[in-house]
Amino acid sequence: MLAQLSAAAAELDGLRADVTGPVRLGAFVTAARSVLPPALAALGERHPGLSPTLREGEAENLLPALARGDLDVAVVESWDTLPAPFPASVPNVLLSCDVIDLALPAAHPLARRRTVDLHELGGLRWAAWTAGGTCERQIVQTLREHSVDPEIACNVADYPTRLALVAAGTAAAMIQRPGRDPVPAGVRMLATRPVVRRKIHAAWRTEAAGPAVDACAEALRAAAEHFTEDRLAS
Repeated sequence: MLAQLSAAAAELDGLRADVTGPVRLGAFVTAARSVLPPALAALGERHPGLSPTLREGEAENLLPALARGDLDVAVVESWDTLPAPFPASVPNVLLSCDVIDLALPAAHPLARRRTVDLHELGGLRWAAWTAGGTCERQIVQTLREHSVDPEIACNVADYPTRLALVAAGTAAAMIQRPGRDPVPAGVRMLATRPVVRRKIHAAWRTEAAGPAVDACAEALRAAAEHFTEDRLAS
């Protein structure tokens, strides 16, 4: 038995030693802040021979970079109303699926409700992500499908600023349920009908498939799962 255990340990050490070299990752900003740090820490502990690098971007930038060979692995978001444009040469795996809630100023008449229909959201001014980016286009596309033409009044690159604008009564926002910052006073979070969902995928180049990519995908999956569980529990 001791000999078998020693052989298994030696085999595991050999597998770890095989996962070496550089690996280039890309991720959208929320994943870069929440999922990538624990994933990179796990990779460093399990596979010290790996040399990961990280670059931030959105699906429309990261997926072409994968196809060109400029990245090996990317973490991208894909919305029900705005699916990520995965090229045929880029396989992917689902990491998590988030629910998106509506953030309204507490004084707004709809804020007294628990759920609001998307077609009721006409006349609101919105705080969205970077102008022309995936999140802004998703809000516009989703609301237009429910006969609402949204006015994007503020383009800001982080959730705390958007929530601060909502708290000040200047805008509404769509905010993901897991991973969002603490909700400030003056903001009410409402569920929407229909539910708005965002999926997070890890994607990679077919040519880059191998032990390093497999290790990255597993670390990302575990980090996304633990992060979502922790946020939902809190």
